[in-house]
Amino acid sequence: KKIGKRGSAVAKNTFSPSVSYSTENEPSTSRNDADHIHGTHTEHDIDNAGLADEYELMENPIECDEGTDEVLNDQVQLLDRLRMWVLKYKITLTAVGELLTILRAHGRNELPKDARTLLNTPSVVEITDMGAGKFWYCGIKESINTLLDPTTEPPPIIIISLKFNIDGMSPFNSSNHQFWPISFYVDELEQVKPIVAAIYYGESKPPLALYLKQFVEKLKDLTSNGLYFNGKRICVKISCFICDTQARSFIKGTPACNAENGACIKCTVVGEWDARGRHMSYPRIHCPQRTDQSFRNRVDDDHHKEETPLIQLPIDMVEDFIVADSLHLFDLGVMRRCLHGWREGSYNFRTKLSRRQADLLSEMLENCNKTRPNDIHRAIRSLKHLKFWKGSEYRVFLLYLGIVVLKDFLSVEVYDHFLMLSCAVSILSCNEYMKYINIAKSLLEDYIEKFIEIYGIDSISSNIHNLCHVTDDVKKFGPLPLLSSYPFENYLGHLKSLVRHGNLPLSQISKRVIELSKLNALDINKREGTYVKKKLNELPEHPNCKNVYNELHLSKEFVLCADNKNQCFMTKTGDIVFMLNATYFKDEIHVYGIRLKTFYDFFSKPFASSKLNILATKAKIQKSIEHYKFDTDPPGLYSIKDIKCKLFRIQYNDEFVILPLLHTFLS
Repeated sequence: KKIGKRGSAVAKNTFSPSVSYSTENEPSTSRNDADHIHGTHTEHDIDNAGLADEYELMENPIECDEGTDEVLNDQVQLLDRLRMWVLKYKITLTAVGELLTILRAHGRNELPKDARTLLNTPSVVEITDMGAGKFWYCGIKESINTLLDPTTEPPPIIIISLKFNIDGMSPFNSSNHQFWPISFYVDELEQVKPIVAAIYYGESKPPLALYLKQFVEKLKDLTSNGLYFNGKRICVKISCFICDTQARSFIKGTPACNAENGACIKCTVVGEWDARGRHMSYPRIHCPQRTDQSFRNRVDDDHHKEETPLIQLPIDMVEDFIVADSLHLFDLGVMRRCLHGWREGSYNFRTKLSRRQADLLSEMLENCNKTRPNDIHRAIRSLKHLKFWKGSEYRVFLLYLGIVVLKDFLSVEVYDHFLMLSCAVSILSCNEYMKYINIAKSLLEDYIEKFIEIYGIDSISSNIHNLCHVTDDVKKFGPLPLLSSYPFENYLGHLKSLVRHGNLPLSQISKRVIELSKLNALDINKREGTYVKKKLNELPEHPNCKNVYNELHLSKEFVLCADNKNQCFMTKTGDIVFMLNATYFKDEIHVYGIRLKTFYDFFSKPFASSKLNILATKAKIQKSIEHYKFDTDPPGLYSIKDIKCKLFRIQYNDEFVILPLLHTFLS
């Protein structure tokens, strides 16, 4: 049955906030109580406001201006819509069952009676014993098939590249039990999130040979014979493995990152023991490089603890294992260590921030929220919350905030040293700056050498050492965002949320994964292309223009808005423009804005900041940071074809520093 006027009317009557239901005779429930339905335990809580939001989502999937509304394809099935709603909001099976009863009572007899029938929940999943734990293999080929649209003829792609992640996570806070999922995503399907191929569950790490055996066998067959889809052959190749340091050592069968010999997977550096700090240091960066052949021939026996089944795959056992993971290497690695070192004085007193400096720095950080673009999702927190910072917060500090706020609190030597790292990571983070990749390599090598001078030779951990191998990964696989484990870490969090109670967690998570895989790849909130929103009827139209809008959506990640946080952008000619509104000129979308006339470099070392489009300008502050005057030209029209990137403005004394948001560069 297709969604039509009758279906909308039924939905309105069913979910209307004005309808009240008596609960006097119903047992009370809480978030810690489990609902029971046909032997399946589920847990969730829903309030009336949540139901109202969900109904609004179904009625108006895209909120946009009159004349730009998208009408859902009338072929979309009600069953698919309900499945999406249930799985997206993790509705309990008890609640779904009651909803189905209500809808069937209103004439929707095509709907099933049982929630498990609606969700295509398998009655049995094949879980096998493995060592001291349990193992569920979903399948790589089966998972890929769920991503491809069967109605597409011919297949949209003829070659797919797979990036894999293997990592451990604990589903419970008070238990040693852990999941070890094998997940992957397809490079060519940019909008698709990672999917799972297999999961191990036990009290410790899985036995390596057994854990990877089936995965390797199936992947070998897939890379040799390809994948057939709608009668057409799709070639499958392995791109790389993106894991944190511990997981990388585990799946390769190599020593831990703090071993004296064989710790580095890229070169043959030997660690030096620091008796005072009781840790290994790796101060040398120009060491003989490991190769695929030397790894397979076990030339360096200290580099091998056990043989890994991955050696059977058609991959380079050195180059195809990434160390340039921005999450673990830069954000939770180097940047986290530096910030904690400056805050706590764990390096030396020469680089320690005083309490007064830390308080002033915290105040500057919190003030940055006044101009923080919506692209930076987390609010900027002070150093008082440093131990609770997430990886993305360290990344924002490394790429944007630190460049400005550290200038007055670190010595010139230490600040210039930080800029080496920040500029190198900026260069390696987007295609716009790839022409400077050799400069980035030199910067990272100089950063390591200078690190020894400032913080001591005993401070070169494996993370600091691995900086010298980053550019090799980027040259082969592309900018750092393509090598990041952020998507996989987010997916691990999603998998963890699928476990609702402690009984048979692997069975729970496998059934939820299967339910999600059978869902049509329809995103009712998704809108592609460039469009405008929020028509401003109170403003007069510009000469020769039609309509005035407050928002301009250039892509999913690039939104301009006429407010203090999201209005600033750079053109391809290097102009800095502040958006006042968007309009149609000659049937094409244009930005109506004012251009900044004067700006200058914010720093000159390690090179002029304008090379990375980082600039500063004087601003006359009137009452607050929201009210200022720039030396500008009269307002004018700017074609969206001329927009280069979005900008982040940060106040620094009587200046504003303007930095490009790296993910918004338009090719």
